[in-house]
Amino acid sequence: MSRIANYFGDSCGMAVRDYTDDLRDPIKLDSAAFDIVLMLEVLEHLNDRHTPASPITEIAMYTGSGAISCLQEANRILRPGGYLVLTTPNAASVDTLGRTLLKMHPFQYEPHVREYAPADVKYLAKLAGFHIQAATTFFSWNELPGYRREVLLKAIGDLGYDTADRGDDAFYLLSKLA
Repeated sequence: MSRIANYFGDSCGMAVRDYTDDLRDPIKLDSAAFDIVLMLEVLEHLNDRHTPASPITEIAMYTGSGAISCLQEANRILRPGGYLVLTTPNAASVDTLGRTLLKMHPFQYEPHVREYAPADVKYLAKLAGFHIQAATTFFSWNELPGYRREVLLKAIGDLGYDTADRGDDAFYLLSKLA
């Protein structure tokens, strides 16, 4: 349970429920039972969904099957018109570039299974049947010692690359199609 979930419960009077099973597997909740699902800093922790019969070629390459399954299940348990609120680190952030320039692992948090760029999350969301209501990035982590974001952002722009959506974290508001 997060502060955001507590806010929905305490300030908005919504019934809030915590779910802690393996999110790569079918979610043991009724279909079309919820108005909103919060998935805050979860997607990047989901490994692929393998079975004992999975071939080595599948196991050896990341496919995103766990993330896809989780998003499809979130869609299934939402009522038509319901919302999925999702946050995840941004793999296309200026900070991942900065970490690479500093000869560090580019992930924001190395134990993550996979960090996604905004285009990846949007693709997975549409694949799971969601409409993207809002998508933006923002800075939630401290700047790394050894570089300044504004200098790197200026260099990216000066080289002709897009500087939009370079925040270290991303927010998505997704709606289930009616």
